[in-house]
Amino acid sequence: MTPTLHYIYDPLCGWCYAAAPLIKAARELLPVVPHGGGMMLGSRRQPVTPQ
Repeated sequence: MTPTLHYIYDPLCGWCYAAAPLIKAARELLPVVPHGGGMMLGSRRQPVTPQ
C-alpha cells in the first residue's frame, strides 16, 4: 500500500507558498492530495483589508 500525503493549505498563507518546493518534491515520491482550508472559513470569514 502506498502512503498518501494529504496537504491542507490556506491560499492566503505565505507559508503555504514557501512550502511549494517541499510539496513538489513529495509528489515525486508519493501521491499528494491537496485540501483547501484556512484561517478565514466559516464563522471566521471576514474581508481582507489593509489593516
